[in-house]
Amino acid sequence: MKTSWFGHQAFFKFLKQVMIAFLWQIPWLLVTGGGVFYARLHLNDWLATYFELALHQQTAQKLQHQLNTLQNNLSVLNWHSVSDYAVTLSATAFADAKVSVLHQTLTLLTGFFDMILYLFTIWICWHAFWRACARFRQEKTEQHIAEAVAEKLRPLLAQKESN
Repeated sequence: MKTSWFGHQAFFKFLKQVMIAFLWQIPWLLVTGGGVFYARLHLNDWLATYFELALHQQTAQKLQHQLNTLQNNLSVLNWHSVSDYAVTLSATAFADAKVSVLHQTLTLLTGFFDMILYLFTIWICWHAFWRACARFRQEKTEQHIAEAVAEKLRPLLAQKESN
């Protein structure tokens, strides 16, 4: 005999089916969520390594140090030191500009890839929800088919037992 929707047996059976359908999605959600978390954690480092930011910063620091050394040795009587100073000054300016552009590029790309990872996370959650709903519908359909077969077989089995 079927109990009402709010009857204990039917409600707990429904709740169990819903929980199983949603809990079935947890393993692959954890794996993809962990991958997204790891990617977001190391994204800036990966991009900095790809664009060799540390190397360019080191070059800019060396040029700045060389510029400071030449500035201390600058003399009007030594024209060679003035030309070295001018060349080093322009190289330092270009190196600092390159480091600044790389910082801005990394900030922009980190934000862009971060947005892609957020959208991927939203899509994964949405996909998991629809997979859980599909699994629940499949279990519900299988249950209805099993109940229909049982209803058809009960009279036949009862008739066979009476004979």
